[in-house]
Amino acid sequence: MNIIAFETCFGISSVCLHNGDILEDVDTVKNNHSNFLPQATEKLLKKADIKVGDLDAVVVNHGPGAFTGIRAGIAFAKGMSFFDSIPMYGVSTLECFVIAKPKKQTAVAVQALKGYVYFQIFSEFGLAITEALHIPIEEIPLMESLITVGINLPNETKHYAQMPSAKNLIERFLFQKPPLYTEPLYIRPINAAISQNMKTIK
Repeated sequence: MNIIAFETCFGISSVCLHNGDILEDVDTVKNNHSNFLPQATEKLLKKADIKVGDLDAVVVNHGPGAFTGIRAGIAFAKGMSFFDSIPMYGVSTLECFVIAKPKKQTAVAVQALKGYVYFQIFSEFGLAITEALHIPIEEIPLMESLITVGINLPNETKHYAQMPSAKNLIERFLFQKPPLYTEPLYIRPINAAISQNMKTIK
């Protein structure tokens, strides 16, 4: 398959093309999405010697993340998908860090606003076992494997501060083909609460 992915959720843009090989271009300028995405896309397609109409899928990170960046990425991805009706798929920030089989339950927490986080738990096989939730940071359950993005937790808590890339989106797409894009994932009710039984998951 020829797959192209766009990541714009955290200020820095990246574009990744899969055509058997993995080709990626990452911007070094923050919030430069509108300039970088067209140029990087054209460069990668030319390097792979394929045209937009040869693409089988367009993949975009649909959040959570910075609102302006999410909008820029989704708008550009939609524009490409409209060309020759190329299917467009949405992968969340929460999903893109859990790709291969992690061998243990893994949780991902991404910074939101006012002491809240977006949170989701994945099985030892890398599959989601809860939906994405919007919860207070203090309600993150204690887990052996926890990946955080933009969150400062106590030193005794094991976590990995990372930012996603378009390559992560491609890897997640190849691991588990997501549903066709419908809506951004950053829209969540502020009063969503974690259930009691999730607090005991280990």
